[in-house]
Amino acid sequence: MEKSRKKELKKLAAQRQRDLFEKSLPMSRAEFEGLFDFLDEGLAHRGCDGTHRLTLEFL
Repeated sequence: MEKSRKKELKKLAAQRQRDLFEKSLPMSRAEFEGLFDFLDEGLAHRGCDGTHRLTLEFL
């Protein structure tokens, strides 16, 4: 098998794994991005208290 073909097959397999993982998540990519933005903002202003308080506020 050619080196370039083997590289392409590895790339496709990795993409398939990423797609399957993303589909298994409990929320969409956009919702996760919103959560992470919310957490970044909240933690910058309030700091971390070691709980899931900010995540629960978002949900």
